[in-house]
Amino acid sequence: MEFTLDLLENSYDYISESLMYYKEYCYFETHDPDRDDVVLKRKWKTTFVLLTQGIELLVKEALSRINSQLVFENIDIKNNDNSKTISFAKAFDRLLYLDDSKLKNVDIDFIKKCINVRNSCIHYKIKMNSIEIKQKYCKLFEQYLLLHKNIIGSNYNNDEYSDQIYDIKIKAKDFVVYRGNEYTKKELEEYKKQFNDSQELCYAVSKKEAYERVKYGEEYKIYNILGYDIDVDSCLYCGDCLAKIGEYHDLGCDWELCPKCGNQLISCECMSEYCDLEYIQEKNIKLSKGILVENRKDDNKC
Repeated sequence: MEFTLDLLENSYDYISESLMYYKEYCYFETHDPDRDDVVLKRKWKTTFVLLTQGIELLVKEALSRINSQLVFENIDIKNNDNSKTISFAKAFDRLLYLDDSKLKNVDIDFIKKCINVRNSCIHYKIKMNSIEIKQKYCKLFEQYLLLHKNIIGSNYNNDEYSDQIYDIKIKAKDFVVYRGNEYTKKELEEYKKQFNDSQELCYAVSKKEAYERVKYGEEYKIYNILGYDIDVDSCLYCGDCLAKIGEYHDLGCDWELCPKCGNQLISCECMSEYCDLEYIQEKNIKLSKGILVENRKDDNKC
């Protein structure tokens, strides 16, 4: 079976492959050195290289539409499939000279910097940062969408990876990292407000008793009191709510322990709600069993 591939189809293939990698390894990405797997982070190399290849072929498609000879180094001789084609950077320069309308609003300098990153990934030793490479990738993908509109005259569509494309477009405009997790600026503002409010609620209570909540990184205290032989090796941030060592968990965090029995707090029946000291005093809840976890005696197991 024979079939033919052209520059545009090849460009689409590279973009689809890049989106496949993005979906598999980069879509729900974190940037936590305590937990992230460097082997998976290395997948960014392929993800980024595939995108730059797709852009290169799209630019050469634009040249080919003017004249098929323009994708070759030597345009004065009859070229064939074995002839040497021009470099990515030179393709940009040639298109800029011949038809700059195809590069309208395109950040050529940024794309050329990404070409250098691509070349370093392939040919040289390079240090990569997952946050920086993702920021570059998202912006570079936006450049592909703009080039596609200019060159082909229509928007690029890929139904299989529409969710990933939407995610990339959002992150290209508004992408920040806080405690290893990605947020839009609005999401981060909402998270910080909710988290700060949760720090004011220092106690877990039932109808008759109250205990100070177990802070992230201090799980060993409740384990020691209850006699559990569990070795706790905490990372800098909670893997669920991102509380830092020494902070209370965000309300409803899966990782927070019940300060009475040591089980998961949100699924435990010991405590019914969170509160501050003023609430305890107002409701006259008894503190005879001790507010502080480290001060309680091992006589209150559930």
